[in-house]
Amino acid sequence: MRKAIFLSLLMVLLATVPAFAGKIGYVDSIKLVTESEPAKAASEKMEKDFGPENKEVVALIKQYQKKMEEMKVQAAALSEAAREDKKVELLRLKRDVEDRQRALARKVQAANESVRHTIAAMIVKATQDFAKKNQYDMIFDKAYPSMVYATSSLDVTKEVMVELNRVYRENKKQ
Repeated sequence: MRKAIFLSLLMVLLATVPAFAGKIGYVDSIKLVTESEPAKAASEKMEKDFGPENKEVVALIKQYQKKMEEMKVQAAALSEAAREDKKVELLRLKRDVEDRQRALARKVQAANESVRHTIAAMIVKATQDFAKKNQYDMIFDKAYPSMVYATSSLDVTKEVMVELNRVYRENKKQ
């Protein structure tokens, strides 16, 4: 409903001001978030920070799977008490694997949220700086549904990417 009202209002405004010759552009924020220098640096940092722990979890999973296979092979030859001991050991290992996976997922999610917030703030600043420097009246974000159509000549994503990378390098030096 809000979208329909907004679009109706936008149509009325556009119809009443046909002589508007402002400079308008758009950016693809998804591309900025995935392909810019700060995004790549954040991805590398996340891999560096969480890669070793992820490898430990993967090794623990492989250890669990190996013990499961051993249990299947040895089950017939083991006494009832030995089988129960193996089951308890496997259950303990399974819980440990699940706990480590959940803990790692929480850490990664928290770090990811922090990084996304930082990059989003940098994108906003870089876009505003670019717009002011190049005298744009409006810049839309292609990722949001409020932009129905735009020609590629309005796409300023590459230019904003350059500005974003510049701002990132400046902040990195500080």
